[in-house]
Amino acid sequence: MSKPVFNALKKTFFCVTAVALVAMVMLAGCGNDDPVFVYEEEEYDPDYTYTGRTVRIGDLTWMAENLNRFTDDSWCYKDNRYYCDLYGKLYTWDAAMSACPVGWRLSTYEDWQNLIEAAGGLDEATGKRLKSADWGGTDDFGFSALPGGYRHSGLFFHFETRGGWWIAPEADDGYANLWAMSSDSDGLIWDGYDKPAGFSVRCVQE
Repeated sequence: MSKPVFNALKKTFFCVTAVALVAMVMLAGCGNDDPVFVYEEEEYDPDYTYTGRTVRIGDLTWMAENLNRFTDDSWCYKDNRYYCDLYGKLYTWDAAMSACPVGWRLSTYEDWQNLIEAAGGLDEATGKRLKSADWGGTDDFGFSALPGGYRHSGLFFHFETRGGWWIAPEADDGYANLWAMSSDSDGLIWDGYDKPAGFSVRCVQE
């Protein structure tokens, strides 16, 4: 075989291989609804100021969206920054205790009890009244709850079907309580989980 013919065949082989690789990448992405992976290196900002939406319910001002402040032991769902921008970060309970910016604090059991009372009491429709319209709720009070899912043992679960919010104080050394909402229920769920798990955070101020 002459050298020009050999070079032409070699070039054709590499071109076909490159096209095949591109096709494989494209096919691998088919059926995947996740946005393009977005990762940004973040640093803790001690002077972080919350500038998002707020709502006054009863005697407290609540963040009207999940906290999205970087701390140690906080994550975006699937480690994709896109989801943090929509649903906030997921925090371990220990991280949640200090994640709220100056002038804010982690919501407590009593804060949620007052919120529930303002929303009509703990009945079957309370969760629906607090859910965002984007989550099938009526959002009667502007609380705008969204289902950010949760993280456990390095894996992510129940995104867009369940939301959970850590509360203070702790239940015991390894366990903490939270309030949760689910796509298959219009109520509020009293729950608990291991502290290293990752759940959403809502901060309040007087």
